Amino acid sequence: MIATLGAGAALVLGVRWLPRPSGAARRASAASHESAFESHPLLRIDASGATTILVNKTEMGQGVWTSLPLILAEELDADWALVTIARAPSGPRYGKAATGGSDSVDSSWLPLRRAGATARVMLLTAAARRWGVDPTSCATRRGAVIHTPSGRRATYGELVGDASRLAVPDGRTVPLKPATEYHLLGTAIPRRDLEVKVHGAATFGIDVRPPGVLFACVERCPYFGGSLRSVDDAAARRLQGVRGTVQLGAVTAPLTRLPARVAVFANSTWAALQGRRALTIAWDPGAARGFSTDALSAACRASVDAEAQVAFRAGHPPLVIEPGARTVEAVYEVPFLAHATMEPMNATADVRDGRATIWAPTQAPDGIIDAVAARLGIPTDAVDVHVTFAGGGFGRRFYADFGVEAAELSAAAGAPVKVTWTREDDIQHDLYRPHRVARLRAVLDDRGLPTSWHTRLIGASWAEYWDPDTTRPWQHDWEGAQPPYAVRNVLIDFVALPSPVPIGAWRAVNNGENGFFMEVFVDELAHRARIDPIAYRLALLGDRPRARRVLEQVRDVSGWSRSAAGRGRGVGLGVAYYDYGGEQGGTQVAMVAEVTADDANVRVERIVCVIDCGLPVSPDTVRAQVEGSVAWAVGATLFGDLTVTGGRAVEGNFDRYRVLRMSEMPAVDVHIMPSTESPSGVGEPAVPPTAPAIVNAVFAATGRRIRRLPLSRTLGPASARPRS
Repeated sequence: MIATLGAGAALVLGVRWLPRPSGAARRASAASHESAFESHPLLRIDASGATTILVNKTEMGQGVWTSLPLILAEELDADWALVTIARAPSGPRYGKAATGGSDSVDSSWLPLRRAGATARVMLLTAAARRWGVDPTSCATRRGAVIHTPSGRRATYGELVGDASRLAVPDGRTVPLKPATEYHLLGTAIPRRDLEVKVHGAATFGIDVRPPGVLFACVERCPYFGGSLRSVDDAAARRLQGVRGTVQLGAVTAPLTRLPARVAVFANSTWAALQGRRALTIAWDPGAARGFSTDALSAACRASVDAEAQVAFRAGHPPLVIEPGARTVEAVYEVPFLAHATMEPMNATADVRDGRATIWAPTQAPDGIIDAVAARLGIPTDAVDVHVTFAGGGFGRRFYADFGVEAAELSAAAGAPVKVTWTREDDIQHDLYRPHRVARLRAVLDDRGLPTSWHTRLIGASWAEYWDPDTTRPWQHDWEGAQPPYAVRNVLIDFVALPSPVPIGAWRAVNNGENGFFMEVFVDELAHRARIDPIAYRLALLGDRPRARRVLEQVRDVSGWSRSAAGRGRGVGLGVAYYDYGGEQGGTQVAMVAEVTADDANVRVERIVCVIDCGLPVSPDTVRAQVEGSVAWAVGATLFGDLTVTGGRAVEGNFDRYRVLRMSEMPAVDVHIMPSTESPSGVGEPAVPPTAPAIVNAVFAATGRRIRRLPLSRTLGPASARPRS
C-alpha cells in the first residue's frame, strides 16, 4: 500500500495511500489467499490479524475516518486495536466517494454493516468447517471465533486462508447484529485522525510536493464575467525564481467555473506570489461592471409580487387572500456568504504522456476525474485523483474548478504543478451561498394557527447558474422551505433573478437560509397568537414523536421558563426547530439561544442543542459536529456578508470578511437523544436553527424583530461583544 509524495512517503495513520492495483498486482493478490482475506473492496485482514479498513469519504474534520470504520468493525466483531485506516482509491469499485449533504454515515450505514457482517459470517464458517462443528455453535468476539461448547478459539488472522477459499455470500442475506450487541458503536472512542493532525504528520492538500514540482499562483479576473484585455509579464519574468507565465481562458462546464486568468510558475510559492504581484494586467469588467449587491437587494424586494414558478404545492393554498382573513406577512433577506475554509483552495497535478494524476483535498474526486478528462480530452480512466485530508470543506470542495486549473497548468508547463490560492483568492473567487429574499405569508385560524402557508423565494437560481438550459430553476433552491408542521395548505414558489455572482453549495446548502426564514416566521406567528413559542410549535407538530421529543427536551434542559421574565430586559432566550431530511430518517434538531442584547450590540452567551440523529455512531463526533455547526452559523449570523460593488467582491480577507473569533464563541450544550433508529446526518443539521434561535432571542431581549442578516448590518458594526 504505497504512494509517494515528494522525496518521501506520505504516512497516514500508519498506512499509505492505495493506488489502483495493476493487473500483476491483482493476480498476485488472488494468489495470496493464504496470507490475506479480502471479502470486500474496503476490507483486508492479513495473517497476523491486522485489519485494514478503507474509507471512501473525504476526511475534512467531520470524523468519517473513525465513524465509518466503526460501522464495519462493529459488524465484523473486529479487535479495534488491530484496525488500521486508510483512504480508498478513487473509482467505482470503492463506492460513492462524493462527500457532502451530511450523508456519509447515512448512506454508508447499511453497505458497511453488510460488508462487515459478510466477512464475519465467512470467518465463522471457516472456523466451523475446520473444527467440524455446527456454525450455530460458534460465536465471534473481538477478532476471533470461539466454539462455545468447547471454548476452542481461532483468531481472524489464523482463519484468513480458509475464509479466502469460501464463496462470498450475498450481503443482503447475512444476519446483522442487533443494537443490543454493539460494543463499539455509541461509545466514546478517540478519533483516529487526531493524533497525526496534532503532531503535524497528517498530509493535507497544501502539503503535497511531488518531485520536480513547480509552484503556481494565479491572478484571476476580479470582475464576475469579465475578460482579459492585456498583460505585461516582463517585470515578473525578471524576478528570481520565476520560471514563466501562461494565460488561461474562462471555463464554463459542469462543476467547473473559472474566470480568465494569468498564472505565474516559480520555484516556490513565495516566488510565484511575487511574480504575480509584478504582473501588469488590464481587465475588461464586461456586463457586470454596474452590478452591486445593493442593486440586487432592491431588485429582489421589488419582485416579491412578480410572476413565480411553483416548486411545491399541498392542499389548496389560496392564491388570493379573502378580505377579512387573519394574515401575517413578512419579508426576510440573507446575503451572499463565502466558505472561508481554514485550508485555502489548492491542488497539485502531474499531466504527462496522456495521463493526469491529481492530488487534492476534494469532496468529489469523481467530479474532478470527469472534469479533468473532459478539459484535457483524455479518457476518464487516464485520470487518477488522490484525496488528501482537507482543512474544511463545507461544500466548496465539491466543485472541480481547483483540480481542473491545476491540470491545465501542469499540461501547459509540462511538469507537476502545485497551485495554492491566497486567502484573498479564496474569498474573492468563491462559489458563494446565494443572496436570497423571501416573503412568507400565513392565513390563521381563530386559535392563531396557520391554515395556509405561502413561501416565495426570490434570487439567483442554483440550477440556472450551473445549467442555463434548465426548465426547473427552483429544483434545489426550495430544499428545506417546506414547513415540517401540520399545515394543510402549502405553496412554495420561486422568482429567479439571474446574477453574475458565482454560487454553489454552502454548509447545509439551501436549508440554512430557508430554516432562517421559516423559524423566525413561526416565532412571529406564535407571538401574534400570544402563545409560548415552544408550545406553539408543539401544537403545530401533530403526530411526530421524534420532533416533539427534541422540543420538549430543549425546553426542559435550557431553562426555557426563565425566558418570559427576560424579554425586553436585555437578556432573552430564543427557540428554533429544524427537521433535516424529513421524518423518514431525518435528523431532528431543537435549539435555544441565550443572548444579551441592546439596540447596537448582541452577545450570544449560550446555545443549547438537542439532536436526534438516530443511533449516534460516535457520540463525541456528534457533539463536535454540533459545536462546529454552531460556530459556523453564529459567525454567519453576526457578521457574514459578502458584498459586490462594480461587478467585483469587496471583501478579500478576514479584516473585511469577519468570521467568529474565540472570544465571541458561546458556550454550547449538546444533548444527544438516545435512539436505536438508523443513524442520520450530523454535519449540517445544527446550522439551520442557529440563526433563527439567535434572532428570536434578540427579539425576546429587545422587542426588536430582525428580518435581515447579518446582525452587523442591522444593528451596526459593533454587533458582537467578546465574552469576558
